[in-house]
Amino acid sequence: MPDSITVQNQPTDYFSRLMNSIKGIGVGLVIFIISFVVLFNSEGGTDYSKIAEKALSVDSSTMDVNVNNGNFVALRGNLVAEGTIGDQVSFADGNAVTVKAGPYVSLNRKVDYYVWTEKSETKSGSNSNSSTTTYTYSKKWSDSIPDSSNFNLPTGHENPVKTIEDNSVKAGSAKVGNQTVDLGKLTLPETAKLALNSQNVEISTVPVITTPAIVAPVTQSVTTITATPDLAVTTPVVSSRKATLVDGSFIYFGTSYAQPGLGDMRVSYDVVKSGNLVTAFGKIEGNSLATYFEGEKSLYRAFYGTKEEAMAKMHGEFVMFLWLMRIVGFFLMWMGLSMIFSPISAVLDFLPFIGGMSKSVISGITFVVALLLTVVTVLVSKVVHNPLIMVVVVLILSAGVYFWVAGHTKKQVGPTA
Repeated sequence: MPDSITVQNQPTDYFSRLMNSIKGIGVGLVIFIISFVVLFNSEGGTDYSKIAEKALSVDSSTMDVNVNNGNFVALRGNLVAEGTIGDQVSFADGNAVTVKAGPYVSLNRKVDYYVWTEKSETKSGSNSNSSTTTYTYSKKWSDSIPDSSNFNLPTGHENPVKTIEDNSVKAGSAKVGNQTVDLGKLTLPETAKLALNSQNVEISTVPVITTPAIVAPVTQSVTTITATPDLAVTTPVVSSRKATLVDGSFIYFGTSYAQPGLGDMRVSYDVVKSGNLVTAFGKIEGNSLATYFEGEKSLYRAFYGTKEEAMAKMHGEFVMFLWLMRIVGFFLMWMGLSMIFSPISAVLDFLPFIGGMSKSVISGITFVVALLLTVVTVLVSKVVHNPLIMVVVVLILSAGVYFWVAGHTKKQVGPTA
């Protein structure tokens, strides 16, 4: 069960809050400017599907290297690794796990730990300057170990030290069809979960003495119990923690996966299997497929599916990135504006009700202003980054100015006799 602690935050005096809000104007102005940079640059980002569209579709089984040498291609063929790769993990208490070498292009290890986590929730009090923060602690599976020394209440919530790291291994070499690819540079297709079972995983356990036990006849008195030293012996006590396979998805190290304990671990693997049919984008250089460059941009990537499916995936990634940056830019702009105008609510804060209400009003106004500025910035950025749209807009504006001037001049001259 999670446990929690509620802390009454120390209130600051009126003039300290006012001075802090004034100091925040400069920071808010910087954040406000950065928001425009984020929005403008993201609209000028590269949609790699537009580059991929120019690639010549070729099949590895019928491709003529001499004809296509130097061409930018979408090469269709099987991605095959040369050789096999595996992994080995050594847990504490003498447990070792070996993932047998198999036909993988890449093998990625992911390690989760069962650790303490901290969640905080702050609530405002009866006035705008009073608040309480509740810190809740619970044990969860996590791919990182929070530093418990940074917890508000570290005592009783100490986390273990990470002993096993995530890791990624790639085959020494691979080919798409007959073309050699550089796995150090090629962006591979998405990975798939590796099903773990007794056929591809070996678990070994060596008994380890964790605590010595004294076994000997004793002489008992009213106040003491002593052992006869020359008859004392140590008995190995094997740790109850061990490595086991769970649901074909994890290698669990601990006592019980149903009731994990602090510091327990679970290891899973993602792989790109050898032999899958892919479409790889790159430049043909003899018997190799190398990185294709278009100015400062480059494309060297393999996808499952056809060229068209790969292009659709790249376009989807671009759209997702674009909207993410728009949201980030908007929130930066909103935050910057809120900080710039925060002295207003700080000045009114001498009356708790008015101060609290002013914060809500300013937050609402800056939200609307930031939203409008974001929309305008996105539209202007689209025009600037697209020469064709820019030419059309300039022509429309020029025509509008011409007709406005002509109409205005005609009114001034008036009708002729």
